[in-house]
Amino acid sequence: MRRFFILNTLSRQLTLWIVLSVAVIMAVLVLFAYRSARTQIIEQTKQSAMAEVALHALEIDEMVGRVASLVTTMAAVQGLHGPDPDPDVMLKLRRFMDAFPPNEVFGVYYTFENADYRNPMSMPWIDRNSYPEVTINRNDYHIDQPSTIWYWGPKKSGRLMVSEPYFDAGGSDVTMLSVNAPVVGPDGEFYGISGVDISLADIRHMIKNIDIALEGEDATHASDFAYLVSREGTIIAHPDSSLMIGHGNPGVNISQLPVGTAMAAAPSGETTYRDKEGARRIVYWSTAPLTGWKVVIDVPYSTLLTPVYALALWLGSVGGAGLLVLLGVVAIVARRVAAPLGQLTRAAAELEAGQLDREKLTPLLRRGDEVGDLGRGFTRMAEEIRKREESLATWNANLEKTVDERTAELGLAFVELKGSQEKLAAELAEAATYVQNVLPAPIKKGPVTAEWQFLPSSSLGGDAFGYGPERDGKFGICLLDVCGHGVGAALLSISVLNVMRAESLPGVNFSDPGSVLAGLNNAFPMEKHGEMFFTAWCGIYEPTTRLLRFASGGHPPAVLVGPDGAASVLAAKGLVIGAMPGMKFVSAESAVPAGARLFVFSDGAYEIRRHDGSMMGHDDLRALLSRAPQDNAPAWVMDQLRALNSQQEFDDDISLVELRFP
Repeated sequence: MRRFFILNTLSRQLTLWIVLSVAVIMAVLVLFAYRSARTQIIEQTKQSAMAEVALHALEIDEMVGRVASLVTTMAAVQGLHGPDPDPDVMLKLRRFMDAFPPNEVFGVYYTFENADYRNPMSMPWIDRNSYPEVTINRNDYHIDQPSTIWYWGPKKSGRLMVSEPYFDAGGSDVTMLSVNAPVVGPDGEFYGISGVDISLADIRHMIKNIDIALEGEDATHASDFAYLVSREGTIIAHPDSSLMIGHGNPGVNISQLPVGTAMAAAPSGETTYRDKEGARRIVYWSTAPLTGWKVVIDVPYSTLLTPVYALALWLGSVGGAGLLVLLGVVAIVARRVAAPLGQLTRAAAELEAGQLDREKLTPLLRRGDEVGDLGRGFTRMAEEIRKREESLATWNANLEKTVDERTAELGLAFVELKGSQEKLAAELAEAATYVQNVLPAPIKKGPVTAEWQFLPSSSLGGDAFGYGPERDGKFGICLLDVCGHGVGAALLSISVLNVMRAESLPGVNFSDPGSVLAGLNNAFPMEKHGEMFFTAWCGIYEPTTRLLRFASGGHPPAVLVGPDGAASVLAAKGLVIGAMPGMKFVSAESAVPAGARLFVFSDGAYEIRRHDGSMMGHDDLRALLSRAPQDNAPAWVMDQLRALNSQQEFDDDISLVELRFP
C-alpha cells in the first residue's frame, strides 16, 4: 500500500487523480443530499409542530370557552335574582359543578359586593377539596391588589376575565386560574362576581400529553416537551415544576428564558437557543385567540436531525464502498493503458546508453492508435539523434580553434570597455567637482552666517542651493531638489541655480520669494526638460526688521530654532515647480529673534529607513535639529543621520543649510 502512494508511474498518477475526482464529486453529492434532507426535515417538523401547537391552543380555548359560558350563565342567573345570595345557592353551585368534569372545573363560587368577607355567605364557594360542603373564605377581596384581581378586575372592567395563575393560599390551597364575570342587575348595578377555578394540575396534565412524532426520538425517552404560557408571560405548565407558581414559589416569567424575547414579540413562530449543556434546541409556539395563552413545543435539534445523520452515514458508506471498487477497476485499466509507455521509457534508456534494439518496438509501431503514433515518432527521433551525433563529432574537431578565436576577441573588447569606463568615471568625477564648486562657500561673519552639508546619493545629485546678501542689503536663500538622480538632474539643478544668480527671469520681483517661484515655474516646464520637475524653498531676510519672507513649491518646510531651542515650522502652500504653467505662489513671513537658527533641507534628510525598519519623518528631523549644537551643527546632524540609516548609502540626495541670525 505504501508503495502504491509513491506516484512514480503514470498508471498510479492516473488512478489517484480519477479516484480523488470521484471522491470529491461523491462528497459534494453527500453534502448536497444532507443539506437538502436537513432542510426538508426541519420544514416538515415545523409544519407538524405548528399544527400541533395551534390545535392544542384551540383545544385550550375551547375548554376555557366552556368554562366561560358557565361563568356567564352563573352571572346571569344571580343577576336576575338580586344582590343577595339565593337560599338555594349552594344547591345551584353543586349542580353547576356536577355539569362539568373535574379536569375543567375545580371550584365554583359567587362573591357579593355588599357582604362582609368574614360572613361565610359573602362568598358561597364549593371546590373539589370541600365538595359537597362550602369552602370558607378568609381573604379580603375588596382591596385592589394583585392577589384579588379575580374580584376587582371584572368589577372595574365590567367584562369576563381570565386571571394569571396564582396559589390560592387560605382558600383552596392549590395553584389555579380563575375565570370571573361581573354580576350585574337589570338596572346595571354591580352585585358581585361569579367565578370558576381551574386547577393548574389538570391543565398541566393536558399540556404534558402534547407531543410531535420525531423519527430519531426514543419512544421511552421523549426529548421534546411542551409548556403553556399565560397572556402576561407567566409559565402556567412546564415539565420543570420549579418554573411554575406554587406554594412558596412565585413562578417564572417567560422573559427569564432564552426564548422569552422572541416569543413575546410574535403571536406564533419559531426560534432556536442553546440549553445549559450547550445543545441546540428549536421552539415552536402558537397563541390561543380567546385566552391569549401560548402553547409551546421545545424540540432538540440533534434528535430532529437524527434521520438526516443516518441518511448521510448510509450515503457515505455506500459511496466509500463504491470508491474502493472504482479504485481497483481504475488501477487495472491504468496499468494496461500505461504498459506501452513503459516500453517507450525502457527504449529511451537504451537509446541513451547507445544500445537501442529497434526490433523491440515493432509491436508498438503496428498499432493504429495514439500509442502507435508515439512509437513511430520515437523511432524518427532516434534516427535524428543518430544523425546529429555524427554532425557533432565533426563540429567538435574545430571547436577548440573557434573558442580560442572568440576568447581573443572578448579580451580585446574587455580592454576597450575598461578604458571607456575609466574615462566615464573621470568625467563624472570632474562633473561632481564642478557641482560642488558651484555651491556657495560658508559665511563665517556678518549679519547672517551660513554652513552646509551636501551628500549626493550617487556621483551626481539633483539637489542645489544658493544664498548670500542681495544688492538692497537683504539676505536671500533658495534650496531646490530635482526629481531623480544622475547627470540629467544635476544639469537641471545647476541651470536653475545659475538663472537665479543672474536674476534673468523677466518680470520677476526677486525681493518676493513667491514671485521668484512663479518665474521658475514658467521658465522650466517639465515637458521641455525631460519630464523632470523640482521642489524649492526660497526666503528673503530683512536684517533691519528681522523679518523673513518665504515661499515653497512642494518643498519640505524649513525649521526655525529659537535661542531657547524651541523649533517652529516655516511652511507655505505651493505645488512642485514645472508641473503646471501659470501657478501662483504665496509668500509668508516670520519674525526672526536674535540668536535664532534657520535650517533649510531637502527631503532626503529625513526620508531615512532606520535599523528597526521604521521611516524617519519631518517631525523626527525637527526634534534632531532642536538638539543640534551651536558649533558645526550641519556636520553633527549628518553624523546622526549616518548612524540612524540602516544602509551604507542614502537612498536620496541630502542637502542641509544652516543660517544663523546673531
